[in-house]
Amino acid sequence: MSKSNAWKTYLAYYDVTKNTYVNDRAYALASGDLFYYDSEGVHCLSRVNGLSDVQISYFVYNRELTKFIVVYSNCNIDILDLENNVVNVPQYKNSFIQDKTINDVSVADKYAYLSTNFGVVVINMERCEITNTYDIGKKVTSTTSAEDDIFTVTENGVYHGDRRQNLLDKSNWHLLTNQNDFILLNYDEDIFAFRPNGLYSFDEADGSLSILKSGSY
Repeated sequence: MSKSNAWKTYLAYYDVTKNTYVNDRAYALASGDLFYYDSEGVHCLSRVNGLSDVQISYFVYNRELTKFIVVYSNCNIDILDLENNVVNVPQYKNSFIQDKTINDVSVADKYAYLSTNFGVVVINMERCEITNTYDIGKKVTSTTSAEDDIFTVTENGVYHGDRRQNLLDKSNWHLLTNQNDFILLNYDEDIFAFRPNGLYSFDEADGSLSILKSGSY
């Protein structure tokens, strides 16, 4: 056996930080590494069998496209499908942006949203490319969208942007509410807010919240 064929990968799969169930597979992110379990056993995903980098920070499933976005600690990005095909999207990692800190990753429709310290980076997961970078001059902690509307939770509150306007112009982002102690999520084109004490509906007109279910999430 040649030396190249003798290599094996030994990854430390402990400290599970996220798990996702897709079809008959249970995916888990543990210690920055990714694996899934199915009827045939445990399968490890790494640079050895297709991923582009190491030390995964975010791993989010897009139900509409049946694809994952994988974001690494160095801001490299992969789009992974259920056949384990990988498309690398390195443009953000290789950009000249000085502070590339990513605070959250979310998906809605065919898009993934990177919430950053300067604004929002939008990735078209269908085309596997960055489509827009919105510098709104504020630290963003959560982002989602519904149809043409984008909502961002910032240090100053929730801002709304309409895709039909030029969102590269900061003046086209409008403050809805000063509240910012939650994360936003699109589920079947409805926007919800998660707080430590419960699940809320989110009013897209004024940013107000209405409790749906109390409890820890």
